[in-house]
Amino acid sequence: VPNVKKNIIFVSKLIDDTHSSVEFTRSSVYVKDARTKKTFVEGVRKEDIYVIKEAPK
Repeated sequence: VPNVKKNIIFVSKLIDDTHSSVEFTRSSVYVKDARTKKTFVEGVRKEDIYVIKEAPK
């Protein structure tokens, strides 16, 4: 999610606003374009929270 400046993301709002899908696994999270299925955001699970990886600057 480009330019996210929030600590908490509401998945329902994210998928509505970006026309995306979100896939959770035991260790990762992927935000994908709903049409192309291309991943544009990734994250990892740390204990009970999924943490989005910071994009390179």
